[in-house]
Amino acid sequence: MQKTKEPILFSGTDTKPHQTAIPKAASRFPVVTPTRLGVMYLVVNLILLVTAVNYSNHNILVVALFLMSLLAVSLVTAVRILRGLEIIVDDIKPVFLGQEVLVPVQIKLKRSGDAIPLEIKMGLDNGESFVRTVKLAGDQSGVEQLRLSPGKRGRYQLINMQISTSFPFGLFRLRRSFAVSQTFWVYATPLGDTTTSDSGVKKSRRGKERGDSVFLRQYRLGDPVRRIHRKSLAMGQNILVKDMEAQVPDSLWLRWDGLSHLAMEPRLQLLTRQVLDADQQGRRYGLALPTKSINPAVGEAHKHHCLRVLAEF
Repeated sequence: MQKTKEPILFSGTDTKPHQTAIPKAASRFPVVTPTRLGVMYLVVNLILLVTAVNYSNHNILVVALFLMSLLAVSLVTAVRILRGLEIIVDDIKPVFLGQEVLVPVQIKLKRSGDAIPLEIKMGLDNGESFVRTVKLAGDQSGVEQLRLSPGKRGRYQLINMQISTSFPFGLFRLRRSFAVSQTFWVYATPLGDTTTSDSGVKKSRRGKERGDSVFLRQYRLGDPVRRIHRKSLAMGQNILVKDMEAQVPDSLWLRWDGLSHLAMEPRLQLLTRQVLDADQQGRRYGLALPTKSINPAVGEAHKHHCLRVLAEF
């Protein structure tokens, strides 16, 4: 059982969207380190300067000063790029285990011109880090979808983001860190077939027909042909028949104890499937776990509440 901090869960009526997170720069100036090419460049330039002074060679001195000016231009350009960089991290949507997490990051550069290669390193609260490379022009707009692949279900938090570049000449590597606070969930992988529910009865979207409650169920041998649901048959679905007598309970409880024959992970996967099925059918359902119970309800917020609790179990 995973031990995590108490998550901030949706309540049954919580429908407000999360606000966009704007990371704050952890450092005002980027950290500058010379690359291997930059070290070689500095050594060659130093040799030229020493030679020009010792032999009073003005031609070599001009070449050395020109190379120094390129070095200065390279450094100043890269510093200005990173100092003027702005990033906005939008909400990260939950995914099921095995799917890629998409981190929407909008990067703004206060310059125009050729595309600039940027390396983005994202760190999670569990110690994992992911490195992605993007190429962005100064006048380019839009959101970069950075992909993460967490290996476990549960609650994750993106806690820092580091932007680095060797633009324009590759002589220096500049890094600037941003403090990020963005939470997302990786749900347990759903298990089972989505075409059937625990009772084998599926509620019709048409609600009521001819004043009576109409439900759809799988066709059984001996059912009258006139009760076949023609619309679902035309859509290529399984053969369903109208059942005027089927009764679906008002509230459905999804219980951990009812799946004692399964190991923990398959049990969580099956409960995840049952949550998705109940939500798809419009059923009121509750979740009963050894450590927590969620009262029956319906809606998108209730579904994510249950899936988050199962992911962190």
